[in-house]
Amino acid sequence: MKNIVIVGRPNVGKSSLFNRIIHRRKAVVEEMPGVTRDRLLERTEWNDRSFYLTDTGGYVPSKTDRITTLVSKQVDLAIDEGDIILFTVDAIEGVTPLDREIADSLRKNGKNVFLVVNKVDNAKREQVIYSFFKLGFKRVFPVSSIHGRGVAELLDEIVKLIPEERREAPTERIKLAIIGKPNVGKSSLFKRIINEERVIVDEEPGTTRDAIDTDLEFEGEKLTIIDTAGIRRKPRIKTDIEYYTIKRAINALLLCDVAMVMVDGSVEITRQDKRLIALSYRSAGAVIILLNKMDLVPKRLWNDVSRYFYDALPYIPYLLALPISAKRGDGVFDAVRIAIDGYKRSSTLLDNEELNQIIKDAVLYFPHKRIGKKRVFISGCKQVSQNPPQVVFFTNFPDDIAKDYKRYLEKKIREVFPLGGIPLVMKFRARRKRKE
Repeated sequence: MKNIVIVGRPNVGKSSLFNRIIHRRKAVVEEMPGVTRDRLLERTEWNDRSFYLTDTGGYVPSKTDRITTLVSKQVDLAIDEGDIILFTVDAIEGVTPLDREIADSLRKNGKNVFLVVNKVDNAKREQVIYSFFKLGFKRVFPVSSIHGRGVAELLDEIVKLIPEERREAPTERIKLAIIGKPNVGKSSLFKRIINEERVIVDEEPGTTRDAIDTDLEFEGEKLTIIDTAGIRRKPRIKTDIEYYTIKRAINALLLCDVAMVMVDGSVEITRQDKRLIALSYRSAGAVIILLNKMDLVPKRLWNDVSRYFYDALPYIPYLLALPISAKRGDGVFDAVRIAIDGYKRSSTLLDNEELNQIIKDAVLYFPHKRIGKKRVFISGCKQVSQNPPQVVFFTNFPDDIAKDYKRYLEKKIREVFPLGGIPLVMKFRARRKRKE
């Protein structure tokens, strides 16, 4: 499938164009140069032609600033992988020396280049596009990525270069989201798993700003790995950029099958770590706690570190914690295998007869305390959904079941079924009255 790459200097509207083409807001858009740092890849289609669209960070080939150099390296990789380049410029600012530098670099590459003159919001502004022909490209298109003006005409010409492909049934993929606080090593893990320099990895906190999806196959299983921005506590969210980035990371958590929550295993757990773990258990079908940076901890102390984290989270007795080092690769692929296993266990239907027998025995052995003078009956249960498993219990007091009794029933279920690392959603409903 063809890969179309959007490149250009900072703040010319590349991410707005990306969002316009894919029909949803995925890339962070803000009036500040350099907001998009990583490459975003999305599959989309136009006129029955499917293609990948890649958004890149602002391209500054000659800059020596650390982050900017890393971004430019990302753009170089994207251009090498791309089949068609959408070189985006700003109609309002006109041709700049940096535009010329990027144009020179693209001409040497020999790829199909469409010069996209963005911010042409009305017919009057179209007159300025003629000055951009001096950049040396034959295909020049005036567009407004904000209003959608000219984008359809651009796509019509692009898909002429894309051959019609035989459609295949979509393959179900297991979606794994990597979440955690800033600078705990999420992008290092992502990069280690996909074995590609697609994500900027740097010691500066907050280097990843977008949720980045990559499809891959691992030991015969089709996966989508989502690397998300670091999630901070609300008082520390200082800009609109950070707000939208974190919001997108949380949305990725809501859509994923398995949450891989990264914490720094070389230091004490923080309140924000605990909040993220709790959020993951409310959202994902399975959760794995990855104790990263264990290369900073002597191997003989790894068990003690794991025990410390289990003790620090006593209210989640079924959690799965795995020590890893994304930097060295220790435990990384074991984590992926455990995540896949967690998804499969979370997606498996519990045996209904065995489940009901467990609850019957549990209620008989330890009945719920009376409510007033009335006995509480739990007549049975039924699993109604998977990933995570949700079980509905039928009772005469659905709104009054005590929390400690719910935990008791959950414990009895977990003693029989392999639900380590898997949230169990429990609902209580009124018993159906028998028809007379």
